[in-house]
Amino acid sequence: MIQIKILTNYKHVVITILLMLATSQVNAKFSNEVAFYIDSFGELTVQQDPRVADAQRVFKKVRLVADRNSKRLAKLVVVNNANHAWAIALPAGHIVLSKQALDIVHKNATAELAEARLAFILGHELAHLANDDFWHHEVESFMQDTADSQKIAQFINQHFEAKQAELAADDKGYLYAAMAGYSVDLLIKKKQVKKKGEVDGGGGQDFFAFWMQQTSTKISPSHPAAEDRAELLRQRLNQINQKLAFFRFGSRLAHFGHCNDAIYFLKEFQKVFPGRSVLNNLGQCFLQQARSQMSEQRLVFYWLPLNLDTRSRADTLNKYGKNHQTRGGIVNNDSQKKFLKNYSSEDSSVSGYLEEAVNVLALAIEKDPWYLPAKINLAIAYLYQGKPHQARAVLAEAKQQADNNSQIEMLDALALYEQTDADMDLWATALTKLKRLQQKERPLHALYNQARLLTTRPRAAQAQNDWNSLIAEVDFMPIEIRRELCHRQKMISFDSCLLRNKKKRAKPNWSWLFTTNNQTLTAADRKKIESGWHSIPFDWASADLQGFIHQRNDEDIEMLEMNHFIQLQVLRGNPVANINKINSYCSHPFIKSKLGTDEIWACDNWAVLVVNQQAKEIWIISK
Repeated sequence: MIQIKILTNYKHVVITILLMLATSQVNAKFSNEVAFYIDSFGELTVQQDPRVADAQRVFKKVRLVADRNSKRLAKLVVVNNANHAWAIALPAGHIVLSKQALDIVHKNATAELAEARLAFILGHELAHLANDDFWHHEVESFMQDTADSQKIAQFINQHFEAKQAELAADDKGYLYAAMAGYSVDLLIKKKQVKKKGEVDGGGGQDFFAFWMQQTSTKISPSHPAAEDRAELLRQRLNQINQKLAFFRFGSRLAHFGHCNDAIYFLKEFQKVFPGRSVLNNLGQCFLQQARSQMSEQRLVFYWLPLNLDTRSRADTLNKYGKNHQTRGGIVNNDSQKKFLKNYSSEDSSVSGYLEEAVNVLALAIEKDPWYLPAKINLAIAYLYQGKPHQARAVLAEAKQQADNNSQIEMLDALALYEQTDADMDLWATALTKLKRLQQKERPLHALYNQARLLTTRPRAAQAQNDWNSLIAEVDFMPIEIRRELCHRQKMISFDSCLLRNKKKRAKPNWSWLFTTNNQTLTAADRKKIESGWHSIPFDWASADLQGFIHQRNDEDIEMLEMNHFIQLQVLRGNPVANINKINSYCSHPFIKSKLGTDEIWACDNWAVLVVNQQAKEIWIISK
């Protein structure tokens, strides 16, 4: 903030213009150029203060998720001024942070709290850069051109939009810091009695009050008070927490293959928290939609498992399938065929969905270049588009982050083979990569794709051996892959292969509040959720999709009501069931899919979310 004191012949007028969490009492002319600040105070280096490296690291993470302004590239400069707390956004794109600002950020703070404070401050300034909020520089120029205090006061009174600009920057800065993964909920706790060992800005008071106390800042009527700024962000946090339910149900619908509906839920959350995971799941849904329009031949040519992410960074702020339909006509003549050829006659909707997937997945990676789920999905999208070179470029980056990741290695081998042309045969090299992967981990999708590559050349005996060896694992495959394998193998009949092995099923130790037969809710049904529940409405007329997300107040039960039917029910717990007993509740082996360190165990129309080897959620979708 720049603090301007105006002295008239009649009375003292004190007008405080809060630009953002910094107080400047420099008597020299203000400058729009970073050189002025470096020349006046000197740039603070990492050698002088190791906290500069932390500030730059936080800045880069927040900058990745922040809105961009094509006029400028944001850059942070820390200056060696220990007397004034500054964070100033300059029109050329620089953000100037003072040493005293760093001192206050770290005062009485844990590492987590200090990073959250810093991320918010820098996010606020990045919002100013994105929005061209440089009205304060107009004030500075005006002050230099006139000594008439009455004109100055009149000019400032005409710029009360600064108040809205500051609140907007607070809002955006808070969102940016949250999307970058920082615990910004720590900044807006309501004032309470400070417990022993708690730090200011954490348990004692909200961050705005803490900052004003540290900088001895006073408030003018033209600027929002600290408590108003904190309350605005509390409302933003409440909104994000409420909309988080849309992300959760959108992700669950995506798991069950109901992406036509899931996209509406995911986009609703994207409006308030456009972070990496919601973008990844939207991309995953667009890929599912593309697959649903593909020919069976193309759909099963390779086994390409998609990546769904059930975790959002917004989760950390809350501290207070439709399967692809069976199609016949499997083509068995694969001689010399590649994945990328002979699909030009397919519905143009496939290419449209793939383009949507590429765009949104690229945006997810732009927000977090270390985010593997989106990179894996993007590589798959490029493979479907017939762009193996682009796929390998994405996978090369992913391999640097996650060495020996079986899915990345498998996709890279397939992309390599797809680069084969008349002058360069890469089949043998790609096959060798897959065989090495088999020796290390034996992932099913890699063995399936190895059999596929062998089938494309006159290696019938080797290919058949691989197809036959997969029969022992057929129960763990998705239906479309299972059908293809059953056609290829020669061990048992097609019908016997397609039927999953059944076992005696134990009765689960949980029960569902409503029937799972997709029946209309009755008045008696609604009485069950009148007391101790809250409901979040939605209505997307264009999709004829309306209803409620019902949550019990203890959050142990969630339900999705769509067009008067209960579509999805969720049980949550810590854990919700004994992981060692869950296998006995399914009449056949679970189909498991990885979600980073988590997993989804799927059984018919229900699934278990497994986190750290504990069953955290159980989902069931109505038949």
